[in-house]
Amino acid sequence: LYKPALKITDVKPVGNYAISIVWNDGHSTGIYSWEHLRRICPCEECSRAGGVEM
Repeated sequence: LYKPALKITDVKPVGNYAISIVWNDGHSTGIYSWEHLRRICPCEECSRAGGVEM
């Protein structure tokens, strides 16, 4: 069965500490904290701030 690629359809703030992502397949479980997103971000700025977690 063909499944279209997952895409973000909306991003909602969760307080001042996180975001919740809504996907095109309808699911929206999970809260992603800014701290976690910075930790896993591969960009140069975030890497200097704390490195990339693998």
